Amino acid sequence: MKRWIDILLDFFLAVVGLAILWVFAQVFLFASFHIPSDSMEPELVEGDFVAVWKPVLGARLFNLNATLRLEQVEIHRVSGFRNIERNDILVFNFPHPNNWDKIEMHILKYYVKRCIGLPGDTLSIKNGQFRIEGVNEPLGNIASQQKIGQTSPEEFPGGVYRSFPYDSIIGWNIQNFGPPIKDYCFQKDYYFMAGDKGENSQDSRYWGLLPEEYIVGKAAFIWKSVDPYTGEFRWERFFKAIH
Repeated sequence: MKRWIDILLDFFLAVVGLAILWVFAQVFLFASFHIPSDSMEPELVEGDFVAVWKPVLGARLFNLNATLRLEQVEIHRVSGFRNIERNDILVFNFPHPNNWDKIEMHILKYYVKRCIGLPGDTLSIKNGQFRIEGVNEPLGNIASQQKIGQTSPEEFPGGVYRSFPYDSIIGWNIQNFGPPIKDYCFQKDYYFMAGDKGENSQDSRYWGLLPEEYIVGKAAFIWKSVDPYTGEFRWERFFKAIH
């Protein structure tokens, strides 16, 4: 009897230990997210499963139980290997899960987009293409931006052409956007996010800037890909690095 008790106790401790390691890994090391749309094509396609390696930017710490009750919580981030950079593809909590008038975090609603603008940048869109003052490097998917710039306003589907902040005076749109505001002091770090398929992407052009604490981490690689229509594995996309 004592031998069986010892075996059961060892098994129980092993299960508890594995559970603790799994939770630790989920909080501090990695997470997996499914791509549900074509808004990040061609880099990410519908049916991809992307892995986020959290130590790159640093894991977030917050009251998980409170967020599951949809309460807004204070979020802290541990130190990571580096800061967010332009053209990073990031997974984040969508900042407007309930309505467009209020920034809130919903722990179960995630987006994945490319970072175009960093804190301190002066960003504009000219003829559909992203511009940042003092920066010459390509930003995002240039082919998609050129397509947007060459499309007449009447050709865009309803609700696609006009953009944040939907002001009747300045009239920003996805072809020509910003920056008439001369000075504004932000209270925290914000980022401008955009989809690679700009003609079909719900991103910062429509809902504004992303708070830093809503960012889960940088998408590192595609660990699995399944065709959503046939259910077949797309083996050529397995373990593909994300750029």
